[in-house]
Amino acid sequence: MVEWLNPSTIASSVLGSIIAGVLLLTAAPIWWKWVKIADTAKFGEIVKTIFVVAVMVGVLYGGFALLDYFERSSIPQHHPTLTEEEAEKAFMECEMESIKATAEITPLSERSAARQRYRAACLVNKGFDWD
Repeated sequence: MVEWLNPSTIASSVLGSIIAGVLLLTAAPIWWKWVKIADTAKFGEIVKTIFVVAVMVGVLYGGFALLDYFERSSIPQHHPTLTEEEAEKAFMECEMESIKATAEITPLSERSAARQRYRAACLVNKGFDWD
């Protein structure tokens, strides 16, 4: 799995960001004297906008990361005897078979789920397992 999609890495990054934010806010009297912003209402609007954008990006990123994680965890990735190239070839064969087998399904969500189940069953039949 890609390191940036690892839930542990995501959680530790979020926790570190929260700690850094709390430390920055507790030290506000010190750095506020250096900033010297005349219009604090305008500064508040800028901070609010940055916060809203950051939350939206986080929600989008989290959604895509979760979808990718669940899709990857539902497919066996390891074969005990095949080399990396042979395993990749077998994986691609199952991928193509699943596309052909599920092409007739009209709703995209049902097709995607059926393709995932077909691919997992094909890989298990070829000797892959979850490691």
